[in-house]
Amino acid sequence: MDKIFVAFQFLTILPLNIKRFKEELLPESTIYFPLVGLTLGGFLVALEYCLSGMLPLEIISIVQVAFLALITGGLHLDGFADTIDGIGRSKSPEERMQAMKDSRVGPMGAVGLIFLLILKYNSLALINQGLKTYAALIFPMASRWAMVLAIFLSSQKSHTGIGNMFQKQIKEKHFIMSSILPFIIMIYLFESLGLIGLIGLSFVVFALFKLLLKDFGKITGDHFGFINETIELIVLLLFLAI
Repeated sequence: MDKIFVAFQFLTILPLNIKRFKEELLPESTIYFPLVGLTLGGFLVALEYCLSGMLPLEIISIVQVAFLALITGGLHLDGFADTIDGIGRSKSPEERMQAMKDSRVGPMGAVGLIFLLILKYNSLALINQGLKTYAALIFPMASRWAMVLAIFLSSQKSHTGIGNMFQKQIKEKHFIMSSILPFIIMIYLFESLGLIGLIGLSFVVFALFKLLLKDFGKITGDHFGFINETIELIVLLLFLAI
């Protein structure tokens, strides 16, 4: 159970304190990242169920986007903004890494966050109601599974920052075990289309990983946040396209 608690404690602000915290639990906790995402999706579905009789759909979508940002402590949004700042403000990998370390959000990062949140809100508000429950459940789960894949891909690369704790020790078995829940749910809900969707997302993660590695020279925890937010948006846009 400690591994599950570590996953929730790292990815959310839920008050789950581990009495005997061990660093070796960190890579093993990645097995449960998709479970954390699925739980967050369940919260989003519950929010809509509770508020649907009181508030318009558009307001509920704003509440859902805000809730997801708050319950995760803005961790991934911060990584997204820092990564956009690094890409937009500098040219060399060293300069990009330095820009990411600036605690202030630059203009590029701020603009990126605004567009990200607007696109998330509009996607949730406009998705066909017959698919919205599925979308709300799946997009946080898929994005956190994508993070595990990115951590695994970076395990043999240069380590820096908070991602270092995971990158040093994550093994292939951790990624494989983390994939069980997403694959079961996607195949159960969408059959072969769900399997194709996850495989497609894995290629997107691989492409993002290669681009970030090329631009920054190394992969950090901020980049995992960027990948999480990007995959969340892509999954929502896919449901919107359907």
